[in-house]
Amino acid sequence: MKIVTVRYGRNFYIGHSSKEMEYFNFEAQINKGENEKAVIGELFFKIMKLHEVFEEYRETLFSISSTYEDIERERRYLKELRNELADLEKIEQKLKAAKGFEEIQKLQAELCKLRDKKQLQKRILEQEQEIEELEMKLDQLQRRKVLLENKIKTGDF
Repeated sequence: MKIVTVRYGRNFYIGHSSKEMEYFNFEAQINKGENEKAVIGELFFKIMKLHEVFEEYRETLFSISSTYEDIERERRYLKELRNELADLEKIEQKLKAAKGFEEIQKLQAELCKLRDKKQLQKRILEQEQEIEELEMKLDQLQRRKVLLENKIKTGDF
C-alpha cells in the first residue's frame, strides 16, 4: 500500500471550563522517499507549537485583565489612605489651634483612632510604588499581546 497523505488532529481543552475546546487538524502530502511516520511526527509538533502560542496569547489576555483589576483595586486603596491622611492632618491642625484642656483631650482621642501619620505616609508611598509596578507589568503584557498577535497573524510559530 502506498500512503500519499497523512492527517493528524488533536483536541485541546481551553479556559477554565471543560466545555471549551479547540481542535487542530493538519494534513500533509507525503513526497516520494519521505517516511509517513516522520511526517505525522512533524504535524504533531506543529500542532503542539500552535497550541502553545495560542495558549500563551490567552494567558496574556487573562493577565492583562487581572492586572487592570489589580491597578484599580490599588488605586481605590490609595485613595482611602490619602483620605485618611487628610483627616489626620485636619485633626492635627485642630489640635494645634485648640484652646483649653477638654478640647485638646477630645481631639487627642480622635487622633488616636487614626493611624500614625508617618506610617500612613509610608504606606501611601508603598501603594504608589505598587501601582507604578503594576502599570509597568501591564505595559509589558500589552506589548507581549501585540507580539503574539503578530506571530499568530503571520504564522510565525
